[in-house]
Amino acid sequence: MQFTEERLKEIILEGAKVKLPAESIVAETDLIADLGYDSISLIKLLSDTEKAFEIRFEDEELVVDVISKYGRLKESIMNKLSI
Repeated sequence: MQFTEERLKEIILEGAKVKLPAESIVAETDLIADLGYDSISLIKLLSDTEKAFEIRFEDEELVVDVISKYGRLKESIMNKLSI
């Protein structure tokens, strides 16, 4: 599947404990503090993201600083896809 920001936000909102509109997810949105993600839901998010965008995260990329902020996660995916 081609990368779209809308699709990434849909995937994120599917696992969020807090319901809010996709437009309110911005680069600074913290998936843990703002959306209620925990370690298990982050793993599911990464798995769903890998499937949706046909990418693979390496173990060394799976650090909280990279995967807990929407903007950093989006940037990581875009780099993998060379967008």
